[in-house]
Parts: sequence; structure tokens; C-alpha cells
Amino acid sequence: MKSFLENIRLLVDKEHGLVVATIIKQLGSAPRELGARMIVSDDGRGWGSIGGGMLEAKVMSEAQMVLQSGEAKLIQFQLTGKDAAESDMLCGGNVEVFLDPVPKTDKNFAGVTAAAEAVTKKDERGVLFEKVSAGVPDDYDPLVYNFRWLFLSESGKLAGNYGSHKLMSALKDKVAEILSGGSPVLIRAGTLEDQADDLFATPLLPPYRVILFGGGHICLHLAKLIKMMGFLLVVADDRAEFASHERFPEADEIWQTPFETVLQGRSISPNDYLVIATRGHLYDLTVLYQALKTKAGYIGMIGSRRKKNLIYQKLQEWGVTQDALETVHAPIGIDINAQTPEEIAVSIVAELIAQRRAGWKLKKGWKV
Repeated sequence: MKSFLENIRLLVDKEHGLVVATIIKQLGSAPRELGARMIVSDDGRGWGSIGGGMLEAKVMSEAQMVLQSGEAKLIQFQLTGKDAAESDMLCGGNVEVFLDPVPKTDKNFAGVTAAAEAVTKKDERGVLFEKVSAGVPDDYDPLVYNFRWLFLSESGKLAGNYGSHKLMSALKDKVAEILSGGSPVLIRAGTLEDQADDLFATPLLPPYRVILFGGGHICLHLAKLIKMMGFLLVVADDRAEFASHERFPEADEIWQTPFETVLQGRSISPNDYLVIATRGHLYDLTVLYQALKTKAGYIGMIGSRRKKNLIYQKLQEWGVTQDALETVHAPIGIDINAQTPEEIAVSIVAELIAQRRAGWKLKKGWKV
């Protein structure tokens, strides 16, 4: 969602018209999940993915016609029979994709998405609502067409307006429920006060951040994969030559600081994943000791079981409980019999993805 909002901002800043394509309904198996989005600009470029193949080709084609007409459109796509055979998508399910045109004159949409991006950058949460009715609305205004979008933060910040006080009040009451569910949801017309259209609600959460302790060889491969998977990335090392943007151009932040105080004064939230891969077990020990005092959503440490046992023994001598140690993923990564630095990096990032996907049951030592 972060890249979706960023790409929207960049296109709006350059005064591009665009179409937002969203999977709003899914039945059976499909290549992408409910809420997956793709942006198509007026010059034919696309960002994001709703599944690839014939589905995306059709959306790219339809998007230009939607942008020219100004009329939103709902596409139904069957991933069975002829459609599946022609697209290599043997998924066996159906999806509905909503195409929402946003003219470059639309200032409301730019304000809504900018507000959503600003809130999530501040570690706040919110819900992005979109009306999903096809055609041209009765109150069409060519200067402010996209009345469809609205953003409500958990703390009550608002961008956009659907006009009805009763509906706005009902949506505010709905925000906590949607955020608690953690997944996009289609709200049918009439189930909320004064609601004449379906609404597609997308929970927006602060971006997940991986803090990588260590700048060695495995971390070089890890950094690339971590960024490829859409995480924010921090690299921490006590050596200037290893903690640099020259060595880690993917990093959003570099912490060049002693490991003994690396987390001192740092704000660590449940959206932070800590990956400990320093150059020695003494540094791993001191970083893990600090990590266990934070609210990190995930803590993992690289190394052998023997190294883990030695470090755990020392931590228990320092007063760390067994329950606390049970929360650590060590040895880190999903067991795929990885041998090379590249394979080890894949196994670690796979575990980070599993952690981020709330629907997965993440277990230490999980085998594939």
C-alpha cells in the first residue's frame, strides 16, 4: 500500500490522469488477493499487479477507454475455461476488478491519498474508502470528479467527504472494526446509514521496517531481497566501511553506532522486525539483550543451535526469562536446507514475509 500511495503522489505531481484498478471481489483461487491494486497512467504505463497475464492486459486496455470516457467500470474475469487457458492462469476462480478513472484535474483524490500517506508515515493507522459503482455519478463535476475516495484515520483525521453526516458518522464507527480485521472488505450498499453505493474499505497500516544488525556478506543479499519485498530497511553496524549507503544503496537509513548501545533511545514498534546477523556471537548477544526489551514484532538471530544455546544461557544469567527467549526465531529463517549466503537470505526473507502475512501461522522451524 505504501508504494501504491507513493506512485499516486508522483503521478499526481506530474499532472497525469490515471486509472486505479482494484480487485474488489474474489471467488475461489486467484493469482492475487482481495484489495490488490494496479495503477495505469494516461501514457499507458502501469504500476503494481493484479495477477499478470491476460487479466492485466485486459485491464491495461480497458483503462485507457475508461480514462477517456470518465466512466468507472467493473470487469468480471473468470480464471477458468478459455480465459484461463489463454492466460496460463489455471487458478479456477473468478475476480471482479473495479476501474476508477482519476482525471488530472481532480484535486480531491490527490488530497485524500496524500493525507493517507502522511498518516501512515507517522505510525498511525487508517482506512481508505472507495465507492465502487460503475458509470458517471449524477453529481458529476469535471473539476472535482473523484468524489469516490475518502480516508479516515484511527484518531479521527479525515480527508474527503461523502456529504451525508449520517454516513460519515457510520464510517467513523466502522474504522476500528476494519482495522481489527486487518484485511480489505467490500461493504454492500444499504448496510450503512444513507449508503447508496458499495464501498471498498482498505485498512492502511504503518509500513513494516526491517532493522538489519550487521553489514557482512549475507546481509548484502538480505538487503536486496528485503527491499524487493517492500519493507523499509535499516542497516546497523559499528564499522563505517560496512555501515554506508555506498555498500547498502537500498537502505532507507544507516545506523553507524556501537552495537552495545545500538537500540538506546530508538523507538521500536510492533511493525519493526529485528534481524541479528553481526560478525560475532558477543555482538549478537548484546543486540539480542537490547532487542528483547523492545516491542518489536519479530526478532530473529542467525547462527547455529550451539551458538544459540550459549547465548541463551548467558541471557538467562542476566535475568532474561525462558518465555522471552521463546519469542526469538533462532536459528533464523524457514528450513529449506539453505547452504549458500544467497539461499540463507531467501530463507530469512521468506520467514519475514510469513510474519507480515497475518493469515499465515508462523512457527519456528517450519519446513516446506
